[in-house]
Amino acid sequence: VILDPGRAFGTGLHESTRLCLRRLCTRWSEGLRPRTVLDVGCGSGILLLAAARLFPQARLWGVDYDPEAIETAQENAVLNGLEARASLRVATVEQLELAPEPGLAPIELLLANIRPEVLVPGAGRIRGLLAPGGRLLLSGILVEEASVVRAAYEAVGLIAEPAPDDVDGEWQAVEL
Repeated sequence: VILDPGRAFGTGLHESTRLCLRRLCTRWSEGLRPRTVLDVGCGSGILLLAAARLFPQARLWGVDYDPEAIETAQENAVLNGLEARASLRVATVEQLELAPEPGLAPIELLLANIRPEVLVPGAGRIRGLLAPGGRLLLSGILVEEASVVRAAYEAVGLIAEPAPDDVDGEWQAVEL
């Protein structure tokens, strides 16, 4: 993945981003092959572009509340020759309906590397985007916040992965 973070979050160096990238690679090595991937809070597009490389058959969407982040993600998609596969738009979690764009099938893999202040109140809406049996990979969570985030998603019917959650420094990823 070629990346110019520009004005957006997501260089690949932050612990929360590394956690997501490791989980993506682990799931790929275990045979996960989603047909639809959504990155909520896509920032520079790093996670979406990594998913595009790992899952070449997948349709890809990225949303971010920041127009500059979307511009940066679009520029990075072009740098990687993936602009035709990555649909990017400005939206908040609250603006997402049952699909990130009209006619989109439910999401089989949803990535959200954003803070619990967004993840927890958005649990129901984010859950509504997932296909039955879909996977949700959350990061941007401090270790001491992980139980609250996990509980919010379990309360809307998701099941936490039985394996221990990944930790990198003070940050933790939660997979459901």
